[in-house]
Amino acid sequence: MQSDDSSAVGLLPSPSTPTVSSTELTDNDLMNMSTRELNRRLQSLTPEERNHLKQRRRTLKNRGYAQTCRTRRVNDQHKLKDTNDTLVAEVKQLKQQVRTLTAERDSYREQLSTVSAERDRYREQVELLFQTCGVVFQASS
Repeated sequence: MQSDDSSAVGLLPSPSTPTVSSTELTDNDLMNMSTRELNRRLQSLTPEERNHLKQRRRTLKNRGYAQTCRTRRVNDQHKLKDTNDTLVAEVKQLKQQVRTLTAERDSYREQLSTVSAERDRYREQVELLFQTCGVVFQASS
């Protein structure tokens, strides 16, 4: 009889390994439990129940990973939109600056043209004056 008791005790799970039925584990328990702990707790279940709970855990974890991925993608899209808006504003400002500098450059070109024309007229007048006096005029360029 004693051998029957010892064999019966050997069939029972040890007190340190609690038994689990598939209804006792919540989704949160399945996701947050380490694999080692899950395997210990699933030892008393049938292979079908074990596979079902492991598949359920994988599905829940994948669902979490997918949500994390979606959240990251949305955050990245917001960051990219903000960066794009900043760059569009910068391009707009730079285009305005180019227009301003182009107008300034054109103004300086016009002034240069006016000053060059005046210089040429003064040079002609000086040459005429020197010719009138009989002096040879050699202007430097």
